[in-house]
Amino acid sequence: MAVEVNGSGNGANRVTLSLRSLINSHLSKTALAFVGKRVRHGMVELELTNKAIAQVLGVSVAYLNAAEQCDEVDEYEVKKGLRPLIWPKDGKVANGGSEPATIYLDLAPGTVVSDVQLDDIVRCVGPERAWDAIQRTMT
Repeated sequence: MAVEVNGSGNGANRVTLSLRSLINSHLSKTALAFVGKRVRHGMVELELTNKAIAQVLGVSVAYLNAAEQCDEVDEYEVKKGLRPLIWPKDGKVANGGSEPATIYLDLAPGTVVSDVQLDDIVRCVGPERAWDAIQRTMT
């Protein structure tokens, strides 16, 4: 459990609890109910993991992570059904569309790839393959 000073400048202390600290606290149900009361009234800040947030919202952690990577334009396109949140591996989209066109790269060592180009590459190969590539380059 960490105590942080509230940013309002009034000097009031605000307690921040992690979900893990609550799970491992061995508090009674009664004590946890009072912690919940303080969370609801804003007296205690509860730090939630991505997994906990995903479970509460009924989405996968992958969807939550994909949403985190979206800028405002991406979010608009996804909400309007212009593109999926996560591009499928087979390139088929439920609304009949398809993944962006195949990208052919012939990069010399030291070539700078823009964020837009990198986003397109990841959309073409899928996030799992991109992550695998990142892990291979780190070893």
